[in-house]
Amino acid sequence: MLNLRKSALTAVTALAVLVPLVSTGTAQAEVRTFTATTALDGRTVKDPGVPVGQKRVADMYLKGEKVDVVCQDTGPEYGGKKIWDFTTDNLWVPDNYVKTGTDGFVQDLPRCGTDGIEPGQAPPGNAVHGRSNGPAGPATGTNAEKVQRVIDTAKSQIGKGFLYSWGAGGKGGASYGVHHYPDNDPSQGDDYHRLGFDCSGLTLYAFWKGAGVDIGAWTGAQNVKGRAVAMADRKPGDLVFWGRSDNDEDATTHVALYLGDNKILEAAPPRDGRSVRISELNSHGTPYSEVRRIFG
Repeated sequence: MLNLRKSALTAVTALAVLVPLVSTGTAQAEVRTFTATTALDGRTVKDPGVPVGQKRVADMYLKGEKVDVVCQDTGPEYGGKKIWDFTTDNLWVPDNYVKTGTDGFVQDLPRCGTDGIEPGQAPPGNAVHGRSNGPAGPATGTNAEKVQRVIDTAKSQIGKGFLYSWGAGGKGGASYGVHHYPDNDPSQGDDYHRLGFDCSGLTLYAFWKGAGVDIGAWTGAQNVKGRAVAMADRKPGDLVFWGRSDNDEDATTHVALYLGDNKILEAAPPRDGRSVRISELNSHGTPYSEVRRIFG
């Protein structure tokens, strides 16, 4: 029976390429083992109705077998609960049929990062989806002072657990995304309920809140602000871009804030609480040959 189930799992993963919802390091460190209270199907999506053999492995975990759980999240109600468990096989199972010792989220077991909500919380009724609005920051001071405020504003968002979410963030800070499923793949979670930033949402917020400057709401608009400076002459506070065609604002795919010492501050996948981070300049490949300097 076990061999049949593993063969079915291989067939499912061939039909749907799965991307782990937490980093490999986190998954290895946080795995918890529980017992299945009945025979459980494993699903590539949090959906009770998906057909067997496509996005569902029948009887993947038999009654009494151990289930290794990486993280938990909310999903459609199944068996009277809305909690789903994500296993080391990259499959979802309804938590109601896993003996975790609690009716709620397991203490110290992380959320998978697909809904942008901490345990015990729910999306606020007045949630903003897409670019947020907020008051401008001070526009006073020297260029160096403005640059420092912009960098400080961007750094202030690190460590707050904000998730990468397409279309999210703006002049008012973090917001919820605008796409329900990245790349139309429900197994990737739901950006519409992820609270955080995308790349240009974070840079927009940093310049607006830090120095009162509107640099535009998307990478293409931001790539024509200020003035072009050769990459070799980059300075902290410059905007760095990546794209399909060098220095083409219509082909930009990513933007980040240059910090100096070949470091950038960015909002980027994976879609977890560490998406707002400091990275290496070339972590996304070769950037555009020019940066955009807003001040000076």
